[in-house]
Amino acid sequence: MEKMLIKSHLKSTNVQVEIKPYKWGNTMFEIKEDVNGFYMGEQDKREAEIHYVYSGNDIIIVDYTTVSDSLRGQGVGQALVKRLVEFARKKGIKIMPLCPFARSQFDRHEDYADVLLK
Repeated sequence: MEKMLIKSHLKSTNVQVEIKPYKWGNTMFEIKEDVNGFYMGEQDKREAEIHYVYSGNDIIIVDYTTVSDSLRGQGVGQALVKRLVEFARKKGIKIMPLCPFARSQFDRHEDYADVLLK
């Protein structure tokens, strides 16, 4: 676990940031956690990101997923959604995927149904 200071528009907090490696095909990804999402790249230069906002204490709304042109077609978006699903399971929360890409991943993966807000 890497410790870093993360500042949100609401407040500054010390957060334990988990950097998790993912393998998709032959490619390894390093996915980092932020206050309201997960990303690849550096804090100030994100190559890919999935972003959410809380709705109450037990629902998160995925509002967008972005992947740079250089990473498209490599499974990066799928890896970000998978990481978010793991996060939701660990926290015991549900996901409302408003982002079209995230929604498509929930439609394709029946094993994500346990965290999908119905």
